[in-house]
Amino acid sequence: MGKITSIVQSGETLSLYANMYNCSVKDLQEANAENLDKNGVLKIGTKINIPIGKRPASLAKSDSQMQQKLDAFDNRLNELHMQLFNEKLNPNEREKLEQKYIELKNLKKERDNVAEFKISAEGDKFDLKLKKTVTVAEFRRLFPECITNFMGKAKAGPYINGKGHNHDPQVATLESGKTYTVRYNEYERHTGQGWFDGFLEHFGLYSKL
Repeated sequence: MGKITSIVQSGETLSLYANMYNCSVKDLQEANAENLDKNGVLKIGTKINIPIGKRPASLAKSDSQMQQKLDAFDNRLNELHMQLFNEKLNPNEREKLEQKYIELKNLKKERDNVAEFKISAEGDKFDLKLKKTVTVAEFRRLFPECITNFMGKAKAGPYINGKGHNHDPQVATLESGKTYTVRYNEYERHTGQGWFDGFLEHFGLYSKL
């Protein structure tokens, strides 16, 4: 089992490092006894020794362009995860990579809780099923790669006398349980690294180390 070091940032916990580097909390505790306070909590700003565990495996590649579009986010997240196991990263590179990975990992949880995309039965478009009701604006934040805005299908906000229903994307909603159609060219306009760099830029994250 290899070992690397990182600097503890605010909000980072033993369980977070354990999940990020595929090791156990017990292993981290044993390797960092001097860096823990009396409650067993990491001290911010101190160096943490990480006995890295099993490296993540690469995701399978698909011959289907449709499936490649759907897999793009998870594949890039997995690539970032694998980069964390590079023992030659300098401290600054590792901090940037950890920040990027944590933020995208949290974003994935949000995305998974809101909606799921599947290739349609016909195989020529995507079916989008909403797991919870969200505003169009929130959907755009979570899924910037889906370039259709759904405003024609969204449930408008309350009626405003003399102005009609409120179609502001901050108010109009995509409803839980409904399935929407997304055409091929409306999902992930560009494929590959170029698209994901734009995705990171959209969220104000680092696009490269």
